[in-house]
Amino acid sequence: MKIKNLHKFCTKCNKVISNKEATCGGSAQYARNCPNKGKHRFQSRVYNPQTKKTLTKCWDVKDKKELLQLHLDFEQAAKRTKPVKVFKKPFPTILKDCISLYLDWMQDIDLPEHEHKNLSKDYILSVKKKLLKFMEAAGKTIHIRSINNSHVGVCLCS
Repeated sequence: MKIKNLHKFCTKCNKVISNKEATCGGSAQYARNCPNKGKHRFQSRVYNPQTKKTLTKCWDVKDKKELLQLHLDFEQAAKRTKPVKVFKKPFPTILKDCISLYLDWMQDIDLPEHEHKNLSKDYILSVKKKLLKFMEAAGKTIHIRSINNSHVGVCLCS
């Protein structure tokens, strides 16, 4: 039974078992003789032209009718998925706003848990003092693209 976008897949070596030779990609043996046979599953691979992504799902089902129904349901759901629009905050261009954003980032404000840095308060304070000194020398309302070596030199020399 050949169904479009439905493949036999080895979860041990993460490779598709080709239909022509029926060999497992990891063991290079026939699928029926493969030592990882218990790790073989069916996998649906559906390309969504709206999101321009391929969605995959492994099925741990032995019944072919149930597998076919799950695959068709997944295929319809995957093709209905519309791209998610991500709204990003505009990037600040004034030095004062950039410094404020950077200090918030150092203090893990508005960051997901996995991006937390847990920097010490002493370190953050020392960086804050240096940045405020630089902002004082360069000017609060200076555009960040116009900052050059002369601005940095003035800060270091004073």
